Amino acid sequence: MWNYRILCEVVDGEEIFTINEVYYNEKNKPNGYIEHSKGVCSESKKGLKWQLKHMKLALKKPTLDKTKFPKKYKRKK
Repeated sequence: MWNYRILCEVVDGEEIFTINEVYYNEKNKPNGYIEHSKGVCSESKKGLKWQLKHMKLALKKPTLDKTKFPKKYKRKK
């Protein structure tokens, strides 16, 4: 199983957020992701709508820490 998730890493003191495909193990725990963030590309408008809908759902889930994956990202203060 996979879905889109927001991942964050700090680069040169700046938080960088990306949308990535995240994969899950049989216990439904994140266990991997596609390194490069996902652009929106499809062979049809229907496909674009599907991707955008599911990317938007990622905004409702906790952000994952790209450097401590699969831990949740905690904003630096």
